[in-house]
Amino acid sequence: MISFLEGDVAERSGTRVVISVGGVGYDVQVPASTLAKLPPVGRPARVYTRLVVRDDAMTLFGFANADERELFDLLVTVSGIGPKVALSFLSVLSPDAFRRAVSSGDFFVAMRATIAARAAPSAAAYAAALPPPGTGASEARSSLNERSVRSTSRSAMGACECTC
Repeated sequence: MISFLEGDVAERSGTRVVISVGGVGYDVQVPASTLAKLPPVGRPARVYTRLVVRDDAMTLFGFANADERELFDLLVTVSGIGPKVALSFLSVLSPDAFRRAVSSGDFFVAMRATIAARAAPSAAAYAAALPPPGTGASEARSSLNERSVRSTSRSAMGACECTC
């Protein structure tokens, strides 16, 4: 597992950054919020990472801090949210804003952020991003509470960050 990369920013564009570490350039997919916090090309940076291995690709996802990475890990456990949607989610909602929404019971903030993260130019794609009919606030609250409790209890017990 690659926990973080520390080196010079070699390239920046769109949703990716290349970090040069010891002569090797690591291509890292990042949320817009992380890209905005990174220094210009040629300057040193630290990016916290999560390696996602699929049949057809190994992709590094990067974050400005461990807190963003932890929320990414939580988001990808939600049915229908993959790494790219979770990355988009982090582009529009910080971990602190997510925590405030969960603790205050404002689950529609999280739902709106998810819709914004999935938004696409076509009406069909937008409709597909909406929660299924009949999904109410209580179901959203239940799902988020379950994941929040699981995440909180895992970190309270001092468990590792892996999904074991």
